[in-house]
Amino acid sequence: MSGFRVVLWKELIDLSRDYKTIAYVVLMPLIILPAVALFIGGLYSVQTIRVAVVDLDGGEGAEVFISYLEEELDGLAGVRVELLVAGSLEEAQGSHVVIVIPEGFTEALASLDGVAVLEVSRQAGVVAAEQAVQAVLRAASRLESQVAVLRVEELAVLAGVEVDPRGLLNPLEVKFAYHTAGGAPAGAEAPAAAVTARILIFSLFFVVNPALVFMSDAIVGERERRTIEKLLLAPASLRDILLGKAAASVVLSTGAAVADSIALVAFFAISGVGLTLAAPVLASWLASVVLLVFMTTAMAAVVAARSESIRSAQAGSALLMIIAIIVFSSALAVDYASLPTPVQTLLQVIPFTHAALAVYYAALGDILRSTIHVAIQALLSAALALAAARLVDEERLVLVR
Repeated sequence: MSGFRVVLWKELIDLSRDYKTIAYVVLMPLIILPAVALFIGGLYSVQTIRVAVVDLDGGEGAEVFISYLEEELDGLAGVRVELLVAGSLEEAQGSHVVIVIPEGFTEALASLDGVAVLEVSRQAGVVAAEQAVQAVLRAASRLESQVAVLRVEELAVLAGVEVDPRGLLNPLEVKFAYHTAGGAPAGAEAPAAAVTARILIFSLFFVVNPALVFMSDAIVGERERRTIEKLLLAPASLRDILLGKAAASVVLSTGAAVADSIALVAFFAISGVGLTLAAPVLASWLASVVLLVFMTTAMAAVVAARSESIRSAQAGSALLMIIAIIVFSSALAVDYASLPTPVQTLLQVIPFTHAALAVYYAALGDILRSTIHVAIQALLSAALALAAARLVDEERLVLVR
């Protein structure tokens, strides 16, 4: 173990001297991603969406709709809206959303069986305009509900009966709740916890990247700097050298991975995505981060030892990163439990999948399956480390075939 400690100490000293790299991989993500979220949010909030209402009716119904629309637009968060009430389409030119209230609008609303029409047009390609359109729909829905109640009340008077207009118009009520994978009731925070879990799974890609980069440099970098021969002549076994380099890579990769993941979560939180960190999800994620670093470091050791240069090592590592981004990004949209059994089995051949599944099942409340996938990661880490130790020898480190 003395040789291992010496190599580990050497690697940590080398890394500590390269303070720019440490700052880049650990501190920069903590600054950049939240700053990007603030920057995007700031730009979004200062843009102005112009909404024009062309009132060709001039009646009470149009006035009520416009008042509802003003209330809905005032309630929009994160975007500035300018409302213009115009008398013609020419005055509405340049608006992102144009609502035309045609002549006869109020008359149609006042009739027992009349159908009033609102003509809404939005400028294509303006993302924030969708918020204004949703406000228009909510205002129209409020007016529609009010008119329907008045019509029912009028019909009840004509029929000489007493009715509750709201009960008559809404005879069915739907109550929503949430449950876990096992069928047990889940709280209202369950959707936010599920979204948080998907984001945490996606963040696992940022665990793979630094581990591949650091381990590749630790081996191929020594060869290109022509120091690998001297290191092999030192009083330390090849196993100690590999373990020392791997341990140093694990230390820095874990720090970088945690920093990247925290920055990603901060990015979504600042962007307004509701997040809830449940204890089982956080525990499975932390365990997966550590084990994923070990797995990736072992795979990177084999790739780097068989690479002739930094470029070839990067090319080999790129394939692993592509596989990782496919697995972890799919969690944003795919429900693993709903996949056909053959597809699930095929995915689990990929070591990265078990890190995603550990967090996924923890979010569903299935602690047993989550623990099983954490255990599989531990076994894979040990197996890959043994494979790396057997596949890498001194001749391959110096002369790549």
